[in-house]
Amino acid sequence: MPLIARRFTARLVRACVAGLALWPLALVVGACSAPRPAAPALAPLLAHPGGWGAQAALTPALPAHPAPGDEPAALRVPAAAWPEPARVAPDPEERSLSDPAEPATLPPAGLDAAGRAALSPYLSGVASWYGPGFQGRLTANGEVYNQYGLTAAHPVLPMGTKIEVENLENGRKVWLRVNDRGPYMKARILDLTRIGAEHLGIVDRGTAPVRIRVLKWPTTLDTELGIAAYRQFVVQVAAYPDPDEAEAQRRLLQQRFRWAAFFVDHPPATQYAVVIGPFDDESEAGQAAARLRARGVTTLVRSYRK
Repeated sequence: MPLIARRFTARLVRACVAGLALWPLALVVGACSAPRPAAPALAPLLAHPGGWGAQAALTPALPAHPAPGDEPAALRVPAAAWPEPARVAPDPEERSLSDPAEPATLPPAGLDAAGRAALSPYLSGVASWYGPGFQGRLTANGEVYNQYGLTAAHPVLPMGTKIEVENLENGRKVWLRVNDRGPYMKARILDLTRIGAEHLGIVDRGTAPVRIRVLKWPTTLDTELGIAAYRQFVVQVAAYPDPDEAEAQRRLLQQRFRWAAFFVDHPPATQYAVVIGPFDDESEAGQAAARLRARGVTTLVRSYRK
């Protein structure tokens, strides 16, 4: 091959190689030289009701607090999201109390004149009601509290007493069964369940003046001790199925603790208990129990009668 041809071929090869090496740089330069779209004006973004930023300009604004029923369907929460506690059906005994057809001819027998006089202040006064905060807790007689049960809490009436409660402001009445103690606020004589308060029309107001009439005393009523025993307290230190064992323990304790008066108590359908008291105030019973515990004696403060 002539010398001129060889030189021309070499230059052509070098030019091709250089072109292949520089083509990415050409692409970058071309992109940088292309015209850019105009940036959006700043003032319309600031003035847009949706707030700051280009995305806000594309998002329709919603009222901060839509009126009830005006909110978007996707944001509505169905009322069933907060259901009321299930209304538990009352047991047959409570169902019979709510039946107006049941004759209210059960006299408040079982108390003598002194007992009826002692009970009189607890039969008229202010009633209140207690509900969700106590649901599922144990009542004074060991039942599980049900705010939809036809029961009530009373300061002194024996557990199981059936009563008629009348709202003196509107004349409405309801039949209930006592299964708890309370109320513990002065000048109040009865705590109703929510359903009882609904029957008397006092759910919203919370309280009302009422009158209580005893329909039937429980079979456990202690007629010998009278109604006073149901608002008193004793300190129990032991209990035995045999009365002789209880008496023997009472004598031993009496010799050891001469400052206390021990006696054997036998509430209906229970064991023979060795106790001291009765005390009119629960705090006094607590102080006596503390003195016994300090000497190694196990104690239990309880109602003299329930």
